[in-house]
Amino acid sequence: MNSFVPNNRWRVVGALLVASITLVGAINHGLSSIDFEFQWIVNPFSVAGIFGLLYYLFDRFIWKCRLLRRLDIVTIPDLNGMWIGEIESLDYQSGKPLQVSVIISQWWSKILVELKTEESISKSVAASFLTSCSSSPELVYAYVNEPKPNAQQSMEMHKGTARLVFTGQSLEGDYYTGRGRRTIGSIRLTRT
Repeated sequence: MNSFVPNNRWRVVGALLVASITLVGAINHGLSSIDFEFQWIVNPFSVAGIFGLLYYLFDRFIWKCRLLRRLDIVTIPDLNGMWIGEIESLDYQSGKPLQVSVIISQWWSKILVELKTEESISKSVAASFLTSCSSSPELVYAYVNEPKPNAQQSMEMHKGTARLVFTGQSLEGDYYTGRGRRTIGSIRLTRT
């Protein structure tokens, strides 16, 4: 998965730190009320350990909560899942759109975009969200495309970039490829 830096990260990290300190205080109070003699073993690592656990849980699961979006704590959309659609290349010789399937695997701070066609597989190598520039969030990612053995002879491994705007249940935008292919086109995807 490709790591990126989410917006509002300091607000989340601060809230998790406060929650960790509060939980450790509650644990220590509970242990002292039952005369736990080895409390000194728990103290040095407990804030860091609880923070690590809370961060993992937030990063993996809690960030998907809709309430956090309403409170503007999380600003990136949840794109996890299977998407289907088409690519229209300005250079594609048949003139027909190319059917694609995309699997997006996402945490709060990581994302992986895997696009598959009949002839090739693309995987993201870097990604980020643009959330403050427009009314709809945008996913921008760089990818490496590798042809399958049954691909046309003209197909070769190449790099590219895509910029997709998220509107409800669809992703739409443009892509371009680098040296070797030099193609440009549009991508339209719908969540299944």
